[in-house]
Order: sequence, then C-alpha cells, then structure tokens
Amino acid sequence: MTSLVDVLEPLTAAVRREDARGAAGCLRELPRSLVEQLPPEWLAANVLALECGNFDCLSPLFARCELAGPGGQFLIVAPFALRRSAGDVCALSLLYGRVLPHEATAGLGVQIETIQRAPLRQPINPLVPIHVFASAGNVHGTSFVVSDGWRWRDSALGPALTAVTDQRERFTAVGQACIRRVFDTDTADLVLEPLLRQNAAERVHLRSYEIHDAGHAAGLGLAHKIRDNLLPSYWYRGVEEWRADGIAFEASRQLLSPSEVADDLASNLCVRFGLDVPRAETGLDGFDEHVPASLLTLDRLLRHGFIKVRRGRLALANVTPMGLIDAFEPQRTEAIELTRRELGLEHEAGVLRLYGSVEVHRASEAILDGMIREPCRGLYAAPCDRGPP
Repeated sequence: MTSLVDVLEPLTAAVRREDARGAAGCLRELPRSLVEQLPPEWLAANVLALECGNFDCLSPLFARCELAGPGGQFLIVAPFALRRSAGDVCALSLLYGRVLPHEATAGLGVQIETIQRAPLRQPINPLVPIHVFASAGNVHGTSFVVSDGWRWRDSALGPALTAVTDQRERFTAVGQACIRRVFDTDTADLVLEPLLRQNAAERVHLRSYEIHDAGHAAGLGLAHKIRDNLLPSYWYRGVEEWRADGIAFEASRQLLSPSEVADDLASNLCVRFGLDVPRAETGLDGFDEHVPASLLTLDRLLRHGFIKVRRGRLALANVTPMGLIDAFEPQRTEAIELTRRELGLEHEAGVLRLYGSVEVHRASEAILDGMIREPCRGLYAAPCDRGPP
C-alpha cells in the first residue's frame, strides 16, 4: 500500500510553522496513487480551506463522517484548539491515519430519549477508532481527538477520533501504575481487570467512550451549548463531562449486561483517576474540563459512602462488580435530573445558573490533590514524537 511518507516531511514542516498555504501546496502535489487512497471531496475541500483560511467547507463532510477513503485512510490538516482555563490554544494541526473496523452499540438514541423523556435535539456523534500514522500541531501524540476541537462551524456534530491501541498502551504503561497508587489492592485489582483482559480491553475502552459521547447528545446537546457559548469555562465543561458520564452510565445499565456495565464503570474510574487527574499537575485552576468531571465523580462517591479512605488509599466500600454498579447510582440519578431540568428551562442561558449551582465539598478537592494527584506526580511524561510509519 502506498503511503504518504514521501510527502509528510514538507507537509509536517509547513504545519509546524503555521504555513497554511504551504500545506495546501503540499496537498496539491500528492501523486494520483495517493489521492486515490483519500476521499477526493474531502481533499479538495481541505486544500480550499487552507488557501482561503475558512474551514467551514469541511463541516458537512465531517458531520457525515466522509473523511476516509475506500481503504479507511484519512488526512486532516486544519486548526485544532486545546481548551485551557486561561483560554483556547489553537494551532494548525495534522492527523493522518486509518479508520478501523468497528460496530456501534445498538439502541443508544432511543434509550437516551427514554432517559430524558424527550426527543434528542442533536444526533449522537459517532466515535471512530483509528490507527494513527502521523500527527503534528495540537493533535500530536494525542490518543483522543474531540470533534469540537477542530476550528470549523459545527465541528461538534462530527466524529470523535480515538486511537484505541495507543489508549491501551498508554494506560498499560503508566495508567495502571497510577491506579495502584490511588486505590487499595483489592479495589485496584477490580477496576484494572477489564482493561488488562486479553483481547477485550480495546473493546471496553471503545464502548465506554462511545456511550459517554452519546451522553453529550442528551439535554440541549453539546453542539448547541458550544455554538451558543453556554459552557464558557473549564468548570461548566467539567459539569457537562460529568453529566454525560451519568447519562452514559444509565444508558449502559439499560442496554448492557451487568458484567459489561461493571466493565465500563471500571474503565471510567481508570480514565478519570488514572489518566485525567495525574496528567494535569498544575492545580485545580489550571485544568481542562476532565479534572472537574473527575472531582465531581469523586465527591459523589465519597459523599454517599461508596468510596472510603482506607490505610492511606481510596477503597470501594463493596469491592464487587455489583458494588461498583451501585456506587454510581447517585451520579446517574443526579445527571438525569440535571438533564431534565436543562430541557425544561424557559431560557437556554439558564444552563449557566444550573451548571454553576453544582457543588463539591472542599474536602473532596483536598482528597483529589492529596490522594490522586500527589501519589502519581511525575509518572506522565510529555508524549513521544509520532513520525511517519
């Protein structure tokens, strides 16, 4: 199979120096054999966007997931923003890879409509597993590329892209060490088992992320909230992440077997406490939205007695799969109530008041700092450079 290795070096160099027109020139110089591996309409739109500086022409193609060629290869060269508490950091970015075969969880849309007692106001975004060949800019070394990071109109309606193999490798290399520093032995063994299980871990990762993303379609819908600036800070986005988790947990409980539900909840704990918090080492006010979401999860588990502090580490009160399922009942209930209240608002700007009223106990902040971040400090290094295959 012909690859883009020969053209990646000048293309990547153009992206790194923020030279959009230079990148467009590199794309125009692709030989026919390579063009045939990429979708021509996407490629033409991407070149036009780089030349004119307006990427909105990619919006309908992205929303319809028409970014991959017949063999699954895709190439995106566009601005991508990372959200930080001080504001968005945007840079021209490159992502080149291949879409992997996958099967979506059936019935998600109908189930979420049942949960919120109302029709969905936006379609559920697909979660697309990928293998990454090369990356540059703000997606460099990132194993989960959120759809709304791309800087074109309504990008939040398109797919999130997840490098499932990279996710598992990163977690196996570092994340599980974090989990064993955070939890006592019995609890760590329970929540790690699904993600260390041979031939099943990637499916657990993918399914839990997929159903979480479906949770963002509940209520007013994430795309609507982003478009109308209803999530103006990391805290509001953190509440949205936590609410989407809770809706996802309830959808999983209705659609999956108890063992699958427990696997997904274990995966969520591992991601929130083994990846999201330890990677953010700059204090509560310097996080992106995933740490406030983790803080809210921890707060409810502590508040309702489902997690205890035992011999200097966190421990589930009932260290069984059913104990894990029961532990998230308060979050499921609160997320459902929050979503229904959101849909009942007379004025949509009331989301600011609604999300701003979600509280955490100061003790939970101290426990997150002292028992999750501190034991794991320094375990995560900067991501390795990713070059051509």
